Amino acid sequence: EIYCLKCGGPYTRPTALMKFFQDMDKFMQINYYLFAIRGGDQTVVVDCGVSPALARERNLAGYVSPAEVLKRIDVDADNLKHLVVTHIHFDHISGIELFPKADIYVQEREFNFWTKNPIAQRAPFRQLSDPAANRYVARLKGGKRLKLIRGDKKILPGVELLLCPGHTIGLQAVAVNTAQGTAIVG
Repeated sequence: EIYCLKCGGPYTRPTALMKFFQDMDKFMQINYYLFAIRGGDQTVVVDCGVSPALARERNLAGYVSPAEVLKRIDVDADNLKHLVVTHIHFDHISGIELFPKADIYVQEREFNFWTKNPIAQRAPFRQLSDPAANRYVARLKGGKRLKLIRGDKKILPGVELLLCPGHTIGLQAVAVNTAQGTAIVG
């Protein structure tokens, strides 16, 4: 089973931010989502949404904590074992502290850019990040929970991470084997 769970929105954003500097004079509506993949006795959450603190700071209307959204499908964020971070933009990483026991899967080149490269501290990158979440994930390096991935990698039966840079340097998606075929999430 794959669940698409809305945790915020709709938000009005400049179209140029979403379509790489196209339509500079237009705006579009977006929502924030995370995904939950269930198979057998395993649950994998894809992305961790925005933290409650950052949602308050940015005054995100329609916000629901990712932990609360997951409760609706009987997933306990406190005890989750597998968390995939597709990329380290604030709306995908900020809620990371809501998953204190999860192994965190992130592409190594994504991790290195956002936690080590000084360019990540400059505009426009700085506006896309959450420094608190970036520090949190950086502190996990060298421990057992952070899984730095290099390229495509199967992490569980029927669940494979796919490196697909473009939106960010180390963007990844998740391929999930289902009864209807392969689904791509992220």
